[in-house]
Amino acid sequence: MNQSWMKRRDCATQTVDIRGLGYDTHLDRQYNGALRGSDADWMMELGNTDAHPLTREHIFLFAEIKCDRPGARMTETSGQKRALEALCDCLYRPHKVAAYAAEVIHTTYDTEQDIDAAAGIVTRYYDPRYKTWKPPKYTVTLAEWQDAIVQKYRLKQRAG
Repeated sequence: MNQSWMKRRDCATQTVDIRGLGYDTHLDRQYNGALRGSDADWMMELGNTDAHPLTREHIFLFAEIKCDRPGARMTETSGQKRALEALCDCLYRPHKVAAYAAEVIHTTYDTEQDIDAAAGIVTRYYDPRYKTWKPPKYTVTLAEWQDAIVQKYRLKQRAG
């Protein structure tokens, strides 16, 4: 595999401790639990530009990348799943802004190896138009899913 694009690989392997960023007071527990932060593994934002004309002003894509191990996927009640849904719902504006999230599974079990996010398999994606998670119609990698969405919203260049 090619060298990763990151310049400081040593920093990329550090764990980011977000425990101090939640709320866990008596009042929070009284109302169904503490609030916890969450991370997202990948995002891309595309704007409508002359170089990349789109039928929308913006497209936002998000992905949570999980290892194909028992218990590793986002549960129906997980904070990550709910956060991705809320993010897409808040961003989505018909005919203006598109926003989608995907759950992606990888099989890189060796923690010394880099995970090839582009080759991960999309198991489901969130579509805010219908407020539901859907499985893709066929097996698709994250790179293919990304390209399909961008193509869907890309303006066709007019021949001269």
